[in-house]
Amino acid sequence: MSIEKSSSIVLSTMPYRESSILMYLFTREHGRIHGLAKGIRTHDRRGVPVERGYLIEHMTYLKPHRDLHQVTDCHIRQHYPAIRGNLEKTAVRDVLFDLVLGGIKVTDPHPELFDYLLRYLSYLDGQSCDGSVLLLSLSKTLFGLAGYLGFRIDFGRCITCGKGFGKNVAAWLTVDRGMLRCGDCSPGQAKTDRLLPGNAAVYFARPEALLFREIPQLTDKEASALLHLACDYCRYHLDIRRRLESLSFIEHLFAAPPPAGEYGRQR
Repeated sequence: MSIEKSSSIVLSTMPYRESSILMYLFTREHGRIHGLAKGIRTHDRRGVPVERGYLIEHMTYLKPHRDLHQVTDCHIRQHYPAIRGNLEKTAVRDVLFDLVLGGIKVTDPHPELFDYLLRYLSYLDGQSCDGSVLLLSLSKTLFGLAGYLGFRIDFGRCITCGKGFGKNVAAWLTVDRGMLRCGDCSPGQAKTDRLLPGNAAVYFARPEALLFREIPQLTDKEASALLHLACDYCRYHLDIRRRLESLSFIEHLFAAPPPAGEYGRQR
């Protein structure tokens, strides 16, 4: 057994017995881990109100060949109050966390992805609550998540002819193959082809330094369709089979039904 001090993003929590909680944490050093924090729900000074979405610092007792590890000495480093206090931002964050939970099934280090998630949480905490902006920036973040896990898409140009995309050049994303083609090179629509507006492709192609800047103007309905596309892509390539209740809640929250032709887990 090893004892390590770690910083973690709290992906989910569940009460356990009278005073403890079970947590899924995302750490820089070990990726996703399952932890048990004993006595954390007490009402005296020992209790630390750890919730989903917090960044915490803690000690971890790592046991080889065990799925559940003990977590102690929890301290909150950041609780992202603007996310926690806003229903739309919380819903957007929950979609991302559910895909992380479903897509990362083994305990491996993902330090770059850890930093990527922290940057997004900081951005979301300071962002306005414009619906299309929240949905579109989440879509870009989900494609980035897939990229960090080995399924990156080149949004910069058509994979067939090499033509770059622009505001008035629509693109077709073949979800199961992760290919982006222009309309001229996609005469027949495959079963998993999904239309991507040219200005969205340009936005998704921007480097990470410009991750959340110059977001194109789209309606909530258009932004919702792109979010479904990003979720479909992550679910397919990260082998996520369960239904995303958080995505269903976003549909209700922004009054945007899922686009026709969503194929979900079809292969």
